[in-house]
Amino acid sequence: MDELIGTWKSDPGDIAGLNACGNVTLEFRADGNLLYIVHEPDRDQVMRLTFRVQAGFIITDQPSKPHPEKTAYELTQDGGLILHWGTVK
Repeated sequence: MDELIGTWKSDPGDIAGLNACGNVTLEFRADGNLLYIVHEPDRDQVMRLTFRVQAGFIITDQPSKPHPEKTAYELTQDGGLILHWGTVK
């Protein structure tokens, strides 16, 4: 989990990622909380989630509407984070 702690921003050069997820910032906190911020032209939409890590997966949950979501991830050699949205059930 420690490898994810910090702030991650979408890559402006990743057109496919921007089309799928938009301009986002993920702030993983050491206490297991995650801020998922979608930057829209006129405002930021903030989702407050919890997260945990399990063997190459990030498992998130939204306390106000509990439903765990599992997303595969990998860290690149140059320090990037790649999320594999919608590819894992």
